[in-house]
Amino acid sequence: MPLFVIDPRLLTGRFGSPNRIWFLARSLHALSEQLAGLGSSLVIRHGDPAAIVPALAGDIGAEAVAVSRDYTQFGRARDRAVAGALDAAGIAFRQKRGALIHEPEDVLTGERGAFHAHTTNYFWTVVEGSRGLQRFADGTFVVRDYLVGETKYLEHTPETALIHDLENVGDTDLRFVTVELLDGGGNVLSTTSATTDANGVVMVPDNGSATDVRITDRFTNVGTAAIP
Repeated sequence: MPLFVIDPRLLTGRFGSPNRIWFLARSLHALSEQLAGLGSSLVIRHGDPAAIVPALAGDIGAEAVAVSRDYTQFGRARDRAVAGALDAAGIAFRQKRGALIHEPEDVLTGERGAFHAHTTNYFWTVVEGSRGLQRFADGTFVVRDYLVGETKYLEHTPETALIHDLENVGDTDLRFVTVELLDGGGNVLSTTSATTDANGVVMVPDNGSATDVRITDRFTNVGTAAIP
């Protein structure tokens, strides 16, 4: 049974923001539609995952719970709490690879990624900062530091594609979240009036300004992210 638990700490805590609520709502809507096309349905709950997941797993008689692995300190602490509660109930907890192409322990600093091209609009945010070296198709290069929280939006088309590589030349891993706007639109963060209903489900008015997006969480020192 597909399940997503909306943790209120992510909506109203230190990192809460209207944009986060908007993106979460649109992502859950898209996932729900995809599952419906496969003959399944997404169950959404609001509250403490460590309480909700074991309770629901017990209600349906599940022998195991499989999750997409989280890599943040907050996510790991949350998953440890869920795993402990499931273990107490005699239910197995299985973590699968998440959104990363390479797991954190598989990635070393000082590695260089292959050249790749970007042909659509996108933006990126630095999750773990370090120093990066980029080489471009015209022979030029740039060395710069990337700071946690730094965000940049870029516009590209097949005719104006960005072609470059990226090497992590810092002392720590360099990690980004990259969001690609698949239809070339630029209003991905334009809706800011998101709310939650009485059941805690995120509600966002559809004003027609949103565009299809794809989000990837990548380590750039293995050549899988795009940072101009």
